[in-house]
Amino acid sequence: MPALAVLCLALTTPNVAAAENKPQARELRDPAEASLAAGLEMLRAGQLNDALLQLDTLIDEHPTFQLAHAVRADVMAQLVGQQSVFDVPGDGLSALAEEARQRFAGQRNIAQSLDRVPANLLELGPHTDTLVMVDLTANRLYLYSHRAGQLQLDGDHYVTIGKSGTGKEREGDNRTPIGLYRIQPFLPDEELPELYGHGALPLDYPNAWDKFHGRTGYGIWIHGQPRDSYARPPRDSMGCVVISNRVMPSLNAWSTAGATPVIMVDSINWVDQSTLASMRQDLHDTLELWRRSWSEGDMDRFMSLHDAEFRNDQLTRRGFEQRKRQIARRNAAIEIDMSEREMLMFEDIDGTPVAEVRFKQHYRSTRYEDKSVKTQYWALRKGAWRLTLETERVTPRPRNTPVQTVEANALPREAAAPPARNRAIPGSR
Repeated sequence: MPALAVLCLALTTPNVAAAENKPQARELRDPAEASLAAGLEMLRAGQLNDALLQLDTLIDEHPTFQLAHAVRADVMAQLVGQQSVFDVPGDGLSALAEEARQRFAGQRNIAQSLDRVPANLLELGPHTDTLVMVDLTANRLYLYSHRAGQLQLDGDHYVTIGKSGTGKEREGDNRTPIGLYRIQPFLPDEELPELYGHGALPLDYPNAWDKFHGRTGYGIWIHGQPRDSYARPPRDSMGCVVISNRVMPSLNAWSTAGATPVIMVDSINWVDQSTLASMRQDLHDTLELWRRSWSEGDMDRFMSLHDAEFRNDQLTRRGFEQRKRQIARRNAAIEIDMSEREMLMFEDIDGTPVAEVRFKQHYRSTRYEDKSVKTQYWALRKGAWRLTLETERVTPRPRNTPVQTVEANALPREAAAPPARNRAIPGSR
């Protein structure tokens, strides 16, 4: 049996075909990969003629799918007793062999299990309808919908990542970022060079967490393929996530600009529901302690939950603590209400678990009141969550509302993000 065929047959599993039968997921799945998987199943069953027919049909439908051509050539070599095309020195087929390994490495089976979910998805907010998970080292992207508090896997795809791997830190390093981002407005095919295929969904890299760590670069997108190839090797982009052109229009229609989270990690930690619930409760308890300490004016306990390098917008930990203690002395009563909370997690470049927590906050004291949307980044250090970074957007007051004395709680706010429509320049990400 040829080398590639043996590899694919060992890793291909029946669950792929079963998932393809879900009608709601069909437009979000890669038809060529499903067809290739079916052909490999026929090879495993010894149905060589049927496998060739399946591969011929696939190639007719997707003539630029180079992996399908390579598999067919390998099968033909087997039939006539020749050496595997993947074993011929100098033919440059190692990238296709690696693409096959990544496409059929089995992560989809874990994703399709009813009781296993990414540990990253601690708690989705009520307005988050869709979410993207990218397992970078597995070259796999997962599409989840969120309905009535329940997660559903809508699709999964092979993707290409940066030439130099993961953990982007500076412009031009050809790495794909690790972190949590939001999809921005779609850039259509006609506005882009051929490199980006059938459109692109920009991500908001660098976000507040990246800037906090001094990371640079721009133009990190999820985008399509050049038309002369159905897919690219596992590591071939300048930092973007590259996906099949067939999927881009459906992915754009499925996602929501400015709202759909994209969590990009080195490797997904798949956990059962009870483990996820325990992790969720642990962070929830810390958030409640943070809220209660602030409300009760217990500044020692409140500040103990903050990292030594904590920042709130433009304030260092020292400046932030001075203001909070001043507020506590001036107010006998402070009320903090939190609503519409969302808690999503990723492991940072150094492996530290980080939770991005978003919620609406209603602040009331004897001297001041406001409503805001907060984004907090909590790092898990030595088994305890510590608040490391906080940004805030205040809801504007109605014009006829009397403006009370602005107390020290009114800290500098996060500036609105500019439209993510800057063009990516090759080599400048």
